[in-house]
Amino acid sequence: MDLQITYSILFFCLTVQVNCNPHLSKQDVALLAAEPYPACFTRTFSDFTCFWEAPMGKSYDFLYQIEDDAESRCNISQQDSAEGKILHVCVFPDTDVHIFAYTQVRVVDKDSNTTVYNRTLHVEDNCLFNPPSNVFLDYTGKAGQILVKWPAPTEHKDHVQYELRYTSKALQDTVKLKKGSSCEHTLLSLVPGQPCTVQIRSKFSFADTGGHWSDWTPSVTVTVPQTAADIELMCHTSDLRQVRCQWNKERYGYASLHYRQTDRNIWGNWKTCENSNASASQCVLCGDECTMFQVYLTATFGLLNQTFYMDVFRMNNSIKTGPPGGLIGELIGERLCLRWICPLPQISDHLMYQVRYQLQEESKWKYFTVHNSSTSICLDVQASGQYTIQIQASPNGSFYSGNWSAWSKPFTKQLNSKAGLLFIALVPFGLLIISVVLFSSSSRYVSKIKKFLWPPVPNLNDVLDNFLKDIDGQHWELNGSIKQSDDDTPASVLEIMSEKEAQVMKKPSWPPNCTHFPQYQLVMDNNMEYAVPGLEMIREYVILKSSHDISSLTGNDYVYGLNALSDPLEGNICCYSSLCSDTFSSSTTTTILNHSYLQAEVGSLSTITNHYTNLENQ
Repeated sequence: MDLQITYSILFFCLTVQVNCNPHLSKQDVALLAAEPYPACFTRTFSDFTCFWEAPMGKSYDFLYQIEDDAESRCNISQQDSAEGKILHVCVFPDTDVHIFAYTQVRVVDKDSNTTVYNRTLHVEDNCLFNPPSNVFLDYTGKAGQILVKWPAPTEHKDHVQYELRYTSKALQDTVKLKKGSSCEHTLLSLVPGQPCTVQIRSKFSFADTGGHWSDWTPSVTVTVPQTAADIELMCHTSDLRQVRCQWNKERYGYASLHYRQTDRNIWGNWKTCENSNASASQCVLCGDECTMFQVYLTATFGLLNQTFYMDVFRMNNSIKTGPPGGLIGELIGERLCLRWICPLPQISDHLMYQVRYQLQEESKWKYFTVHNSSTSICLDVQASGQYTIQIQASPNGSFYSGNWSAWSKPFTKQLNSKAGLLFIALVPFGLLIISVVLFSSSSRYVSKIKKFLWPPVPNLNDVLDNFLKDIDGQHWELNGSIKQSDDDTPASVLEIMSEKEAQVMKKPSWPPNCTHFPQYQLVMDNNMEYAVPGLEMIREYVILKSSHDISSLTGNDYVYGLNALSDPLEGNICCYSSLCSDTFSSSTTTTILNHSYLQAEVGSLSTITNHYTNLENQ
């Protein structure tokens, strides 16, 4: 009985090996769906398979020719396909598979004896390899990054091209790598804390455009690393001998800390924090101030492990001292002076401090930073009341750096300063004084500017009225009420006499040195001064003749034409002045002609009576 079963199995195996062709999977057909018929591929360079799809009831011949060899016929097998079609498959004999040689293939319809498909192929350009296996996802040591690794092929690895497909939350992308690339790739800018799924496929070809993409590998998923801030992981030292790492255990539950540190600038192996140095949410590491550390946490949340990475740090750059102690203060004048004790004396020259104070009635703190290493400061107090004061310390960043320490214990001080109220009371008074000073100064300067731009001008109407009144009274008195400027030349006094007074006066003889006015005569007294008897010596008297031509008028001329047609007066002119000399001429007079006093135009006057002129010697 057993012998019969054994023979039956052997016969079945021989039958399968002789009559059965390899089965073509649906996945293979799908991968080559974009290829023209007949679609062909090889997996090991020693096999070559071609197939095409046709309706049921059709029969075909598959013919192929390798370069100049004779054309051969291939045995065709059939498989059921979708939608009621038949898949025709040709598997080349091993002896007819040649690489780097072209193969001419064609499909002939037996019913019509016509060629349906015709192609020229190369075996090495139609590779369909299996996808990479054992895809591995690793961390780079930074948040938001994943390192993808896979094994390299044993042969022809420089002719293999890879493509990665990954998804992370709403992010989905595909990355194609160049031929000859290493079998690893880093994915950047991923969403921290979110699952990331990665797949890879490959394509082999000696040419740039040949080959078929393989199927995608099974998906591999890992959680994208997060930052240390997501779990509030912080590492610092307070004494430059030990580093204490702490985190928030309430957010993700239990977490394990992994670290490595340098020894003489050489990185050591990764270690897990021992139970003796770790509690539920902290771990203590030992080293010196030049030791470098790299730390990350792993926590299990659901089905995935979550990782939290911290940047590499050095002990002297991660200092967080204790709060300053011994804070005291005293009031000196109107200033509150504070003193405290340095929390880390070995780096006291590299520390700075920050003070905050608050009045009892206020809700906000006021801050003041002491940028030097001094452990005392004086604050200006502007209001009385109870103050609450605290202080904290931090490295100044010159050589040591780190974080601010915790605030010191609060120090309270009751102050009774009145400086603030006094200052508020004096503000209005000070503003008033400033306003008065500015107003007085501006008034003085405005007056000076006004006098400079608009100098005072005498009232011409008053001057003219007084002048006319003096003429009518035949006596001109100098009006002392009129203020003259320093630059004005005093006007000559002119007295008008009647005709009778002129006739009574003795007709004087004209001095020989007054040659410029021959028509006038002067009387000289014993003191060699010219004068008119009966008149005061301080005055100048001029007797005007009506025969004087108006064309010779110079200086301030006045024409009085009451009787232009009357008989001309017979009279002579007498000049009584020490100013009359040989140099006296019309050039020494002030040439001012006030035409507003003329009663008739100059051109129409042939004979003018009572012609008056005032001559001034410069």
